[in-house]
Amino acid sequence: MRSTFKTVFYVNGSKERNGVVPIMGRVTINGTI
Repeated sequence: MRSTFKTVFYVNGSKERNGVVPIMGRVTINGTI
């Protein structure tokens, strides 16, 4: 059986005052979070 592994990163919202941008990430293994 082959296993699948996926990572997704995306920017969450707008830039904050100090220039920091929050980044959200999701890791999926075999279709489950």
